[in-house]
Order: sequence, then structure tokens, then C-alpha cells
Amino acid sequence: SKSPENNNNAPAESQTNYIRNSLPDTKTERVIFECYPSLKLVNLKSIGLFALFIIIAIIATIVKSIQGISLFSGIGSIEVLLLFVGLIVAGLYYGYQLFLSYSNHYKLTSQRIFVTTGLLNKQIDEIELEKYKDILVRQTFIDKFINCGDIDVMSADASCPVLKIPYVDDPINKKELIRAAARERKSSLGITRREEI
Repeated sequence: SKSPENNNNAPAESQTNYIRNSLPDTKTERVIFECYPSLKLVNLKSIGLFALFIIIAIIATIVKSIQGISLFSGIGSIEVLLLFVGLIVAGLYYGYQLFLSYSNHYKLTSQRIFVTTGLLNKQIDEIELEKYKDILVRQTFIDKFINCGDIDVMSADASCPVLKIPYVDDPINKKELIRAAARERKSSLGITRREEI
């Protein structure tokens, strides 16, 4: 028969084995998806900005024609200037949003979710999939139209109870991928739904 010492150590050994099995295994960890924030809404806003200046230029042209001024009064015409300014403003806005987009990176693996922010000073937030609790997708009317949205992942991790994944393409599909990966990870660790509760 086993000695009392061995019996006393059994729970500790079991807990140690569980912790060891729960640690991410980078050798078997596989990437399910990687992405950056969507630029679809940025594209629409950039086009809208330029379109606004086009409309203003058209209005200026109409006003000039009503007043009997030539529609084309040389290179320095107000219409050309408005179009040039509109192009510059839309280009600067798009470039700034592009910079912001590439400073955020999202990755789902078979064991963890990562959200990386910043280009020079990076911050990496992550949650282990065995701590996954629930998931939420938020979409506005326009988001639904262009198939984009925000994903919030709720977890049992006290340091990161809600992991935000802002403005991704096809958020419904990504939500299902996260949910399936979390279910598979918990199953591999032998975590039942009752234990989660």
C-alpha cells in the first residue's frame, strides 16, 4: 500500500501536471488567423472627403457661371484649387488611418488570442483560450453593409477580462473561429463546462 506521504503529495502532483499541460506549447501551437483592422470604412470616408470638395467645386462653378464669370479662369481657378486641396486632405486622412491600421495586429492560435498595438512602442495583450468565457460582436448599420465590426472576447483572466479586437473584416466568421478554437482547447485540457461554471 502507498505511504501517507505519497497520498498527501498526490493532489499537488495532479495540480502541477494540470498547470504544466495548460502552458502554451509553442511547438504544437498553430495559427488559425492573423489580420489587421479593416480599411473599408476608411476607404469610404476618404472617398467621401474628396467627393465633398468636388461638390464644393461644382457649386463654385455654378455660382461663377450665374455671375457671368468664365468657368475656366486659368490655372489659379477656385475649382482647381478646391480639387487639389480635397485630394491632399483625403490623401493625408487615408495615410494617417493606414498608419493606425498597421499599428494594430490580431492573431488567433490554437491556444491563445493576441492583440498587438503600436509600431515603435508595442503592447501585446493576450488571453489563453482555456480562460475564454463569452464573445460579442458589435456592428453598426454601415458595418453590416460592408461586413465589418468589433469583437469583444470575455475571459476569466483577471488581468484582461475583456480583450477588444476592433474593426475586423467578417467578424461573425472570426467569432465562430474563436469560439471553436476555445472549445477545442478546453477539450484537449479536459475542462468541462461544469468546471467553468
